Amino acid sequence: MPRLIYELMSVPDIPIWIHETALCKMLSMPSGEVYGQNSALTCIISTIKKGKGGNAREGTRIAVDSCDCSIAGNRNRVSFQETGAPEAFHAGTLYHSPTQQIPCWFRFGHTTILKLVDQKILVAEAIGDKSVGLEDDVTIRRRDNYSKFFVQESDDGGYLRLDVPMLALRLYQMGDRSIITAVGNNVDPEGDVSRRAFRPSELEKFESYLRLLLSASGKHGKLRKSNNTVVCQPDKNPDRQASTEPPSFLSPSPIQLVGAVLYFLLFHEPIPKDLLASQTAAWNHIHRLFYIDNALASRKFHKFITRRTEHGFRWYFYSSSNASKHHNNNRLALVISTNSSEDPNRIDPSFRHLSSAVSAIKTSEFGAANNCKTIINALGLEYASNYGGGTNDNAPDAQNEIRLTFQEIMSSLEQEFGGEELEDLLYENGVRLQRTFASCMTFTNTEPT
Repeated sequence: MPRLIYELMSVPDIPIWIHETALCKMLSMPSGEVYGQNSALTCIISTIKKGKGGNAREGTRIAVDSCDCSIAGNRNRVSFQETGAPEAFHAGTLYHSPTQQIPCWFRFGHTTILKLVDQKILVAEAIGDKSVGLEDDVTIRRRDNYSKFFVQESDDGGYLRLDVPMLALRLYQMGDRSIITAVGNNVDPEGDVSRRAFRPSELEKFESYLRLLLSASGKHGKLRKSNNTVVCQPDKNPDRQASTEPPSFLSPSPIQLVGAVLYFLLFHEPIPKDLLASQTAAWNHIHRLFYIDNALASRKFHKFITRRTEHGFRWYFYSSSNASKHHNNNRLALVISTNSSEDPNRIDPSFRHLSSAVSAIKTSEFGAANNCKTIINALGLEYASNYGGGTNDNAPDAQNEIRLTFQEIMSSLEQEFGGEELEDLLYENGVRLQRTFASCMTFTNTEPT
């Protein structure tokens, strides 16, 4: 952690905003099973804000100068803004899908050439983003050729000749005079401009600036520190040489072995070599069994939960969740009650395991949000309306987690449905069903039975 803090604080002043993904690549932030690079960066920022970090029990506690980097103009000259629509960030290897969160944009120094909103617009125009309202032909040309411009290919589809001058004019129109100080008269009424409207030295400087923006925004290439400044470079992707190794099926990986065993158990014959040779295919088939099993379980649950009891009452299901340690990782286990009977006229109470998600933050709010999302994704929002509450131990945060889970599911229903649809789900003969959440008070960990 001290090394990463030093690397962050030693980034030279640069008059642009840097997306956190690009910053993580530049600083070579680590990642692991339960956290991604952006989580590591968040931990570093939190440590700087608190003035301390690490684990005292493991002897990794450190102390640093406290500074809130979310405040612009702070004494450490490193600041950030959390803005924009949520984006996908790679989580740890134990996660099945990326996490969604609002990105952070970092600034090193106290000045930038453009405001963050203007920088994002300029980059969107440079890559041919449809959201900025460019003409169709311009959108296609820039989208297909901005990467060629970045690596300075000779055949860039006219990007250097047509698009760079137009983008330089946009920078000038946004009010900056540090790069483009003047524009000549070579501008037609439709807004097209030629390279002759700019000084060659200024246009060359703008081209370097534009490549820097593309890397800082995470669109192409990567940033690196060099001689007390920040420069950009293409991602290293050397051509793969023809392999002289024997085919992979002659030395199968553990994933391939698992796939071979499953194939034999299902089809009672050895797996063909062409199937065994594909590690990706084997892994995808294993994952597919998980989703198929869950889909079949949900379909069976739907048939049961929509029926009425013999006296005309509705069925409700309940949940049980608890945080636990598994190989030194915090896990949030979630199970729900269900009916395992194949006979619709006979009830066989059972439980169904929904999730053992990695618990990034051990709070009742995080647990409730995870429970709500998992239940709705597994059953569907309409069927989640039959949620009656949950059981848990007597810890205050566990009690609060169940209460918040119930409230979040009900709130999701009210936001999604309205009118007669909402009445059918939550009302009986015009009266709202007054359901309460069940809370089992014990003095041990909750164990579903």
